[in-house]
Amino acid sequence: MKQEVNNYGLYKTAVSYNTGLLKGNWGVTLAGARKWGSSYADATYTDAWSYFLKVQKKFNKHLLSFGVNGAPQSHGQRTTRLPIAVIDKGLAEKAGINYLESLDSISNVSSSQFTTPTIGARGIRYNPNYGIMNGEDFNEKVNFFHKPQFNLTHSFDPNEKMNLTTVAYMSIGKGGGTSMKNQTARDTTTGLIKMQDVYDYNSTHFANLYSTTEHVASNYIRAANNDHVWYGLLSTFNYRINKKWAAMLGIDARYYKGSHYQSIYNLMGGDYAIDNTDENQQTPSPGNTASSMKRVGDKVSYYNDAFVKWGGLFGQIEYKKDKWSAFLTSSVNETGYQRVDYFKKKDIVLADTTFEQAVGYGDTLDYNGNRYTINSSEARYATTAQKWFTGATVKGGANYNIDKHHNVFFNTGFLSIAPKMNTVFDNNNKEFLDIKNQKVYSVELGYGFKSKKFSSNVNGYYTLWRNKPPSYTPTTPDGDSYNINGLDALHKGIELDFIYKILPNLDLEGLASIGDWKTISGSFATIVDANGVVLDTVDFSAKNVHVGDAAQIQYGASLRYEIIDGLYVKLRYTYFGKNYANFDPTNLVAANKDRESWQMPNYSLLDFNFGYELKFLKKYRATLSGGVMNILNTVYITDAQNGEGFDASTANVFVGMGRRFNVALKVGF
Repeated sequence: MKQEVNNYGLYKTAVSYNTGLLKGNWGVTLAGARKWGSSYADATYTDAWSYFLKVQKKFNKHLLSFGVNGAPQSHGQRTTRLPIAVIDKGLAEKAGINYLESLDSISNVSSSQFTTPTIGARGIRYNPNYGIMNGEDFNEKVNFFHKPQFNLTHSFDPNEKMNLTTVAYMSIGKGGGTSMKNQTARDTTTGLIKMQDVYDYNSTHFANLYSTTEHVASNYIRAANNDHVWYGLLSTFNYRINKKWAAMLGIDARYYKGSHYQSIYNLMGGDYAIDNTDENQQTPSPGNTASSMKRVGDKVSYYNDAFVKWGGLFGQIEYKKDKWSAFLTSSVNETGYQRVDYFKKKDIVLADTTFEQAVGYGDTLDYNGNRYTINSSEARYATTAQKWFTGATVKGGANYNIDKHHNVFFNTGFLSIAPKMNTVFDNNNKEFLDIKNQKVYSVELGYGFKSKKFSSNVNGYYTLWRNKPPSYTPTTPDGDSYNINGLDALHKGIELDFIYKILPNLDLEGLASIGDWKTISGSFATIVDANGVVLDTVDFSAKNVHVGDAAQIQYGASLRYEIIDGLYVKLRYTYFGKNYANFDPTNLVAANKDRESWQMPNYSLLDFNFGYELKFLKKYRATLSGGVMNILNTVYITDAQNGEGFDASTANVFVGMGRRFNVALKVGF
């Protein structure tokens, strides 16, 4: 059992139990946890559970096990990046910003009205995504999800040389994230959204066409839901050929259905909202408005399913003799995508042709003397053809032990990866142009050293990505997102880690990572609004623009001292540098093509941890642990979105957490 708490009111209780091997070769493992309380930013919270169960039975040469785990959770979020001057004066000045001029510009130009020159910076815990409603904090940004996973595993060892393991699994996910339907006015004194104004309006306003007794919500909280059902089968056969050679073969099959839709989450004082996005629902008219009146839980704005089918084969051969070891692995797979949209007009499927998105509510299609409507047997929901992609990987590597202290190693690989579903079809069921597999070419060379007191590894890498999708979801301040195909990137660098045993009870650990990660091409960005509507396509170029939100230089060192048996303290220092803002493709056009993004200020963090384990009454043990993170209370930027000025003044950022501590007590027996 473990109990943990931190200084801003977040609690965690965890319990686990393992039976060991029981009579009849049974075994059971149970674990559960509860996490609740306040999170770091204002009006954020965590409300989460987790559970784990594994039951296994061993009989003869077989091992059969069943497992289930999940973590239902809900947590308040802070998702809006802010101008630096809104957050902290010292940080703004460190970044070269004229603090007062920036505040004046923000208050005059921005419709968000985060602050004013008189009020000044709000502080690093300020959250612009909440307000007060009916006397309580009300956060528009809440993430909620539950994804229980079930697996059944069978392992068979016919002899010492062979093993066959097969896993059948299923995952059922349900949840999403919330936001306001429309941007809402802000109180410039407090910096909070005027949630009460929305509630007061919704709870008193009528739309007479729809109802004279129920109140209509003109603004409300909606959830962007991403539910899924995922089935899979993974089977692996391992064979030890002889002392030098080993082989492995396997199959991988998956089926995935993802349902994407918006739903009404909170009507904020209203009884219903009006939504006519579904082109197959009845058009509102006097006496016929029920279809347009949406309640909590009803779908609005968009509703579509994504179907993914995957089948693959993989294999590996390993060799080991004396000072040499090597491996070669390869795989091939087929990935199929299909999209069904339930809010677009329906297709009419005939023997000789298909009319895509031909009929909505009240529409008719006349063809060869026949008339078709959404109720015809030939009508189906708007459905794309299946789009298939072939993927493959080839990886190889070798290690040579020069002697008992020194070794060198080499790895290389090629990956051809199917594009992501959202880069294949747009929200109108049309295929994007220039859809290509992501292709990765990678080489790594390294050296290792080991001795009783000192061990170290150093390696250099060179990785070229073709058609690489962004690792983040780029968005504009208005909530529009970008879909980018055909972008190339080059990552290269050197990494080092070591541990030096200064004394039997004193260890020094260190690391260094020096990288140069750049985008090396131009591409097209498709701009999509929060409702999934394609707004525009932009031709941009980001050649030699550094990859954003990743510190490409990191140095770190830690000292761990064991004061007495079971009691240790550890001090860790980490430096982060060469961190760039994510680029905005709409700004990398015309004269600004290939213009470098703004580089964030470098920073360093100092952390402290301790632990003490006490054994008592022979079979019991208790561990007290804890730490202080960011001891110096450093204010720093973790990630940023580049602005139109390519500088600190126009960037919008997230900052890291300040000084904080936690303490935990664990008891085992």
